[in-house]
Amino acid sequence: MALRAKAEGLQVNGLAHQGDFLIGLGLLDRAAALGRDKDLATQESIRDDVKRLAGAGAGKMGELFKVLAVSSPEVALAPFRKKAP
Repeated sequence: MALRAKAEGLQVNGLAHQGDFLIGLGLLDRAAALGRDKDLATQESIRDDVKRLAGAGAGKMGELFKVLAVSSPEVALAPFRKKAP
């Protein structure tokens, strides 16, 4: 897909596993905010959801799915921003 996008003149802004992408967007901070001042069962449910969405291994989606960001023109998305040398 990335090669086809480039061939069509589009910018490939990044490719990442779903887990890395979600972490880069702030999933952990958001989960912490959602769980703040909640009961233990709710906090555990949020932790389980984060593990399912961003974790690796059986039953987890973090490495099962990938995110490809394509645009025209190039955009700087948080998880894909180029790091300074």
